[in-house]
Amino acid sequence: MRIHYLLLLLLLTYPLSAANSPLSGDRTITVDVDVTATAVGIIHSHLVIPAAPGPLSLAYPRWIPGQHSPKGPINEIIDLRFSSSGKPLPWKRDDLDMYLFQLVVPEGAKAIEADLDFACSKLDDNFSVAAGATQEMAILSWNQVLIYPADMRKNQAQFTATLHLPANWRHGSSLPVARETAGMVEFRTVPLITLIDSPVIMGEHFKVVSLGGDKPAEMDIAGESEDALQMSAIQRNEFERLVRESSNLFGGARYERYHFLLALSDPLAGATTLEHFHSSDNRMPEHFLGDDTLFITSAGLIPHEYVHSWNGKYRVPAGLDTFNYQDPIRGSLLWVYEGLTDYVANILTARSGFWSPEQYREALALDAAEVGAHRGRTWRSLQDTAVSAPLLEYDAPAGWTSERRGADYYPESGLIWLEVDTLIRQKTSGQRSLDDFCRVFMNNDAAGGPSSSGYTFDNVVDWLNRIAPFDWRSFLLQRLNGTVPEAPLGGIEAGGWKLVYSDVEPEMLKLLERAHKLDLLWPEWDALAPVDVRYSIGLLLSEDGAVMDADRAGVGVKAGIAPGMRIVAVNGKAFSPVILRAAIAASAQGGPLDMQIKSNGHDKKISLDYHDGERYPHLVRDPAKPDLLGEIIASHAK
Repeated sequence: MRIHYLLLLLLLTYPLSAANSPLSGDRTITVDVDVTATAVGIIHSHLVIPAAPGPLSLAYPRWIPGQHSPKGPINEIIDLRFSSSGKPLPWKRDDLDMYLFQLVVPEGAKAIEADLDFACSKLDDNFSVAAGATQEMAILSWNQVLIYPADMRKNQAQFTATLHLPANWRHGSSLPVARETAGMVEFRTVPLITLIDSPVIMGEHFKVVSLGGDKPAEMDIAGESEDALQMSAIQRNEFERLVRESSNLFGGARYERYHFLLALSDPLAGATTLEHFHSSDNRMPEHFLGDDTLFITSAGLIPHEYVHSWNGKYRVPAGLDTFNYQDPIRGSLLWVYEGLTDYVANILTARSGFWSPEQYREALALDAAEVGAHRGRTWRSLQDTAVSAPLLEYDAPAGWTSERRGADYYPESGLIWLEVDTLIRQKTSGQRSLDDFCRVFMNNDAAGGPSSSGYTFDNVVDWLNRIAPFDWRSFLLQRLNGTVPEAPLGGIEAGGWKLVYSDVEPEMLKLLERAHKLDLLWPEWDALAPVDVRYSIGLLLSEDGAVMDADRAGVGVKAGIAPGMRIVAVNGKAFSPVILRAAIAASAQGGPLDMQIKSNGHDKKISLDYHDGERYPHLVRDPAKPDLLGEIIASHAK
């Protein structure tokens, strides 16, 4: 306590002109990271931070780009010590911002040193793309192992990073290398924004696959085994097509060289991905490349993060291009950042061959039905859902998601951009499309202003009007601020298709339900559960009958079923997904739908008043309209 009192006294009495004052010489921060102990789940980081004598405030990154919430995993720091000239320095955490550390640099010192240990043995369950490691491989996210002067801009603070690897390990990263020796990599000096935007994948089982492109792209793969690294010729062709199709759509790459970082590990997986400008961090199960179910349901995540290289990294929306990593984001334009990306990534998934046209339409039908099933849209607008992303997207409870809403601004915004695409095609007699908008959107001269300037709602309206004059402002505001129960299906219908329901479960839904059991989900499908019977009895269930979510207007809730309960028996038989679906199907011929429910340790029996059988969403062709949807997903690159 006495040490902290003296520290506080110094902080209060030291001349203000000296506080956080930088030195006139080299201000480059060095960070030396040792991952040789990742087998026991610890990464050690040693930093040397130039500083003038006096009070100094250091920050641990809090708001991580792409995660839309303050998820910097500060609780994974298991040791943090400061020193100067070999002597320990006392420090104090800020009372209000617990991501800030305050200390006093001694007289005569030109720098302070920090030693930080980060626990990386297991990722958390809340979509925090943190460093992770197993015996065979590791993933390093630089924001987890560094601190920086709190008053410095993220493009002002300069870092020189060094990485120490276990014997026989190789690495992949978009971070430029200065020199490399056995077990050690020294990277070139870069701004903090570039360092944090450049994760490193590494391991003993490692492979690099060249994917071509107008500017080169490659896939750096690390896995738990050599077998996991084996990519089929068809898969490689699809990834090569993704690079070509994306370049065609956006009018060329904006990166110098792109690295698809692919980590194949069951302990580190969960279909967790994160975008970066020159790379993407993609974490999949070990047998992702060898399992058709895993590949089909999750391969679309890779195009999604790749699109962010243009939309979100090259072009940053106003409100997300913050001063540093302590400032909160403002998500009013997430319907562009994520929504446009969601739409474009899905069509690129089809254009590149990851999905067949039928699989694309099934995924689109599931998106549309998901959006329409969220009753929360009658009180919470799409705009509010995007602004509330830090509260809703990953940390909100699963129960009553249909009433609260969650990350459904992804698919709803995607449906709106589909409608924009069809309108452009109609108003220009097929001469232009959203592809043309994307080329303008991602072109400095055409869009106006440097890439560092955050785009605004007015910019989006202006760029759309350059492609096809229309009252885009009213069109978009109506959809952003409206509170109506119906999903925005205008693009599907103008595209020559209709959303209908039948008793046939889509193959894509079957695959997604299996993938859910392996914790493989797209962010916008976070409400999906292994047993999806929303469109019949209004429930989402786990495989053992636990009620994950419920439609308050559905027959399940009306009968007394709610999130947190569990269905233990259906028509006198022990619950299983097969038993439940058979009973729902038989209801169409007058069969009963009696259930035994366990709630708070008590059992009760209920009967559902339901007689319509199974209901699942599908798209069917409208022969009265041209098939614009088919044109949209057709390959555009040679």
